[in-house]
Amino acid sequence: MIKACIFDMDGTTVDSIKSITYYVNQTLNNFGYSTITVEKCKQIIGSGAKTLIERAISEVGGDMSKFDEIFQSYKAAYNDNSCHLTESYDGIIKMLKTLKSAGIKIGILSNKTDSTVQKINNTIFGTLFDACQGDIEGVPLKPDPKSLLEMMENLGVKQDEVLYVGDTNIDIFTAKNAGVKSIGVLWGFRDRQELVLAGADYIVSTPYEIAEIALKLNKNIVE
Repeated sequence: MIKACIFDMDGTTVDSIKSITYYVNQTLNNFGYSTITVEKCKQIIGSGAKTLIERAISEVGGDMSKFDEIFQSYKAAYNDNSCHLTESYDGIIKMLKTLKSAGIKIGILSNKTDSTVQKINNTIFGTLFDACQGDIEGVPLKPDPKSLLEMMENLGVKQDEVLYVGDTNIDIFTAKNAGVKSIGVLWGFRDRQELVLAGADYIVSTPYEIAEIALKLNKNIVE
């Protein structure tokens, strides 16, 4: 029986790519570099802010010896106004409320900096989520399953009671590493092929399909 659905943030619950690209490019410009496209940003995002900036610097042929300075500049600018150009995807909030109404707990687990995750969550979703966590120092990033397993323990759910939902292979690998079923979404930053190759258990085109899967699985068990 599904008792919890845990979600990635960027590309899954919120459309943040314009915001992230904006602050990446603002930072690159401030250091005299050229900019990257939104499509390129979609390709290099997902493994945490440090990796994002490393890849962005590499993409524009920047000086990696300046990484710390560039990263801190990006982090300060983005964290200061992380909700700029960011909004929930159409249908996400309705789907989340459907899950909650069915007694299913919901959580967010992201590789974004935790303070940024909390700010976006509080601004866009308020108190809707039962748990919310980003990148915390000392805790390995996804696809390492540690943070997901800890969230599951805090929510009081077992592996066969969880669906993990995301838009990249990192999310699907995270679910596999934690021993839970995965849902890949097609409105995010990557394509169907990536999700198929990663081995997603389900792939959906609309948010409400997530609720349909969870409710159908529970109905089948009850029947």
